[in-house]
Amino acid sequence: MTEGKDNTVIMAFVNDLVAHGGKLNNIKQVSCDISLAFIKGVEEKLPNAAIVLDRFLVSKVINEVVDKVRKADVVYNQILKGTKYIFLEIM
Repeated sequence: MTEGKDNTVIMAFVNDLVAHGGKLNNIKQVSCDISLAFIKGVEEKLPNAAIVLDRFLVSKVINEVVDKVRKADVVYNQILKGTKYIFLEIM
């Protein structure tokens, strides 16, 4: 684990791992935030690692988009009024 919010976090982790004799090819999975910076860092520095995203963060993003579309469409289709919780994923 390393603190930070951009792809330099991955670079710092990789540098520390290598400095302590770790092998980058041994890393098979990386759990990280949805941040494109983290994903970019993992793809560039840990090419053998699969990225595992937190399902709650992914659900949050999907729910926000679905609700945004529902709000925009309710203007054209009043039947959607009051249906927010029908469309949002219950976790």
